[in-house]
Amino acid sequence: MSSSAAKKKQDEKNLQILRELVAKPHNKKCFECQQRGPTYADMTTTAFLCTSCSGLLRGITPPHRVKSISMTSFTPQEMQALQEGGNEIARQIWLAKGRSDAPDSKDEAAFKKYLSDKYEKKLWHDPNGTVTKKASNDSSSVTTTNSGSSRSADVKVGGDQRMPEAMLDCFDIGLHVREWVHSYIPIPTL
Repeated sequence: MSSSAAKKKQDEKNLQILRELVAKPHNKKCFECQQRGPTYADMTTTAFLCTSCSGLLRGITPPHRVKSISMTSFTPQEMQALQEGGNEIARQIWLAKGRSDAPDSKDEAAFKKYLSDKYEKKLWHDPNGTVTKKASNDSSSVTTTNSGSSRSADVKVGGDQRMPEAMLDCFDIGLHVREWVHSYIPIPTL
């Protein structure tokens, strides 16, 4: 099989996986404005977004790395991060300190201020990277910890899995300048 045919086959497989991820209840709406049917993946937060919010997030400092679900190729590391991430985990990290509602996205000034407060000022972000969630109907849990320069995370979604360091780094403000690295070796914070 030629490399272009193999790439096309892999892209089709990834698209199917992405469609399944977006069909999950917590990913059916844009992470930022709650519009139904997200069409973009935010690789900085591993959340799913609508077209409008993807554009706004590209314009904040630092800009988020946003990719179209159907028009872009994804690396295996990006696919794994999205499979282990999603809107619920992003909510638990970026809104850990209580903010749960966004202003109406039609009020552009208020919405941009909300995004700035959320990502530039990190007003609701858990600075220690500690988030715990227990699902009410099963034993699913998410726990991330940050102690010194060594970080680890455990993700249990219907079984034992380990969150890659690359996904932990997506919550660091400096990710956009680094390449995704899939390893379990502790990565010092910048």
